[in-house]
Amino acid sequence: MVARHIKKQTNKKLGLNIHIKWGFFRLLEGLAEFRQHIFQRKTLPKKDWLFSAQATPTNDKHEKLWVFVSTIGELNLIKPFLDQLLANLGNPQLVLLTDHMHYREPYHERYPHAHIAVLDGSSTQLHQLANELPPTWLQITEIPCRLSEAPCRFPFAAIYEAKRKGAWIFTVNGWLYQLKPRCRMDSIEKTFFDLHYIQLIDLYMVQNEYVKNALVSAGADPANIHITGNVKFDALTNPKTHIENEKSPNWLKSIMHSQRPCIVAGCLSDLKEQELVLDAFAQLTKQIPEALLIIVPRHPEFAERMNILQKFIQKRSLSHGFKTKMATPTMTNIEVLVIDTIGELKGFYSICDMAFVGVDHNILEPLFYDKPVAVAQGWHQDYPSYPVYRLLKDENVVKEISSAQELCDYWLSLIGDQHIYQKTVDFNHDLLVNHKGAIENSLRLLKKAGALQR
Repeated sequence: MVARHIKKQTNKKLGLNIHIKWGFFRLLEGLAEFRQHIFQRKTLPKKDWLFSAQATPTNDKHEKLWVFVSTIGELNLIKPFLDQLLANLGNPQLVLLTDHMHYREPYHERYPHAHIAVLDGSSTQLHQLANELPPTWLQITEIPCRLSEAPCRFPFAAIYEAKRKGAWIFTVNGWLYQLKPRCRMDSIEKTFFDLHYIQLIDLYMVQNEYVKNALVSAGADPANIHITGNVKFDALTNPKTHIENEKSPNWLKSIMHSQRPCIVAGCLSDLKEQELVLDAFAQLTKQIPEALLIIVPRHPEFAERMNILQKFIQKRSLSHGFKTKMATPTMTNIEVLVIDTIGELKGFYSICDMAFVGVDHNILEPLFYDKPVAVAQGWHQDYPSYPVYRLLKDENVVKEISSAQELCDYWLSLIGDQHIYQKTVDFNHDLLVNHKGAIENSLRLLKKAGALQR
């Protein structure tokens, strides 16, 4: 059994030095938690953070794969890899880890038989999780490749407790944010365990040479780091739309049946970017009054953000509706539809004519459905979305615009000329296909390392 072989190897890595430092850190963490308790900022009770799978099928060894994935968009894009990995591992129980409660429902929609653990960052919680659902493997998806260097919270406790149970740990699609720790405890944790975090990972599979070199400079063993490319390109499959499998099929059908030129603006969070899109669309409606704009903003759970967005729309005298406030999915007498729910962006990308993607977010998802994509300027190099953005921008796959007028003109060119539209779609599709292959590379490395042998 490969799990037994892996356990024998990896347990050697938890030396006395780590245990001593871990005990001292837990003491400091306990004091910090006591202070939080005083101010009534309590850790979530266990029943509120671990969501058990429904009729979970298990293999006879009851092995478990822990997967940390930071967002629903990331989960959608690594799903082809994860599905193949699960099959190669003999379909172990899947335990999805996230640090955001609002991802629980969309994660379960993608993997209804998975356990979902919403991490609060505490060592006590990870200790409980490891005892209840001990991992055989731990996959860190893209970030964080180093401790406390990404906006998501993935504590050293996850690595420590996984190793305590003999898990084999690997990264897939590795990328570096290189952010600073967000609080004093994170800084202490990074000082104590950053090197241990790096060295306890059995296999690094990263996107490019830059990430590999940075990890080697930080103390990683070069022999354990491999460049695989970006698995997100392998999510490119047959772009047929399967509306019945989406969260709101009636809404999607209503939009399609309206036969209106449809633009989806996804992951809009920056206020100036929201205004840019709305200004461009207001200009577009003067020439194409039947056009429909669907805005899928970031973090619709924050009412203040939705109120600001509504004021922006009203300022431009655009008829609109918010999905949660509309009784029926009708597109009559509406110019702007706001999807103020979580986990539905993919479905709306699948039925639109073209897309606009917010800065620093996932441009591949609409491209996989063969939709022309426009973006604004201002992307940040330390975001994991940047390598894909820069590559596809340089290859003229995405259209980067600098003004509302330029965006309006781009939309008009695509809507007004079917030949230009199809030429754009075909050009983008051919280039995306050329970047595939990271899933095959990653599975081959896992097999070579012994993680897939059974």
